[in-house]
Amino acid sequence: MSVLLQVVETLLPLVVLVGLGLGLVRFGFLSDGMRRQFDRWVYWVGLPALLVAKVSEAGALDASVGRVILAMGVVTVVAALMGWGLWWVASRESGTLGVVVQGGCRGNLAFVGLPVIELGGGDAKTVALAAVGLTATVVLYNVISVGALVWGRETGGNGKDGGEGLGLWMMVRRVGWSMVTNPLIIACLMGVGLAASGWTLPGVVRRSLALVGQPAGPMALMSLGGAMVVYKVRGHLALAGAVTAVKLGVCPAVGYAMAVWLGLDAREALAVLVLSSAPTAVAAYVLVTQLGGDEGLAASIIVLATTGSVVSLGVALALAGGWG
Repeated sequence: MSVLLQVVETLLPLVVLVGLGLGLVRFGFLSDGMRRQFDRWVYWVGLPALLVAKVSEAGALDASVGRVILAMGVVTVVAALMGWGLWWVASRESGTLGVVVQGGCRGNLAFVGLPVIELGGGDAKTVALAAVGLTATVVLYNVISVGALVWGRETGGNGKDGGEGLGLWMMVRRVGWSMVTNPLIIACLMGVGLAASGWTLPGVVRRSLALVGQPAGPMALMSLGGAMVVYKVRGHLALAGAVTAVKLGVCPAVGYAMAVWLGLDAREALAVLVLSSAPTAVAAYVLVTQLGGDEGLAASIIVLATTGSVVSLGVALALAGGWG
């Protein structure tokens, strides 16, 4: 019962923040333009400051980092393969291939996973493990997502050239540049470098970064709630529901299996279980609009996965709370 109470006490404030964001946008207290500015601040300022502060405080990271990255890599690849199989059985429409694949594997790690771990009481070492795991997984997400979306458009998903002439090399360069300039990846690498060097940030710098990064988690969750007003369920309910089942059912199950198989400790397990239970990232919709996938299906997956993640994250926190 104590574990259940702890999960409720941890998850309920997060649900309140998401609900607050939804209400603020729904009733016009916060416009979608302002919500997007929230996102920009969190992405470019708040979360990077939080990551530098937390990761640098964690001290030198050991082999546990490799275990978290391996677990998240397996979760992502399994989900992507299942998404492709689901598409093959249920759709076979070229515009839905990349949407289904990335909808099943691309988790909202930065705007949901990290805040849940941070606000849920994860210490600096746990946040650092999650941040490094996030960094490696985001790279894998982009490779899989762009590959599936471009493959679907250029070949119709059947491997035959559709003659679309979409400039695959140009798209690869754009995605590569976006990863090199990703502030979360840069901040994580800076934090890892500081921790590995043994050099401690001056107190005033560390406190300043902590203060700047403190509101990032709450703001990210409120923005996520507001996004649910914008990204509405627009059809493809059966397919969107199946993809959501992969994201919130298969991914956490594989994450749990990997945590057991690798013998993860409590910190590592919390990072893997929460990250693998996060809903589909809103960034998946943005990528779909850029590469010409089915936008309605992408929006439906995001809304269903975000709503259902209350259950998956609750189970993840319960399992992590009783770990070991």
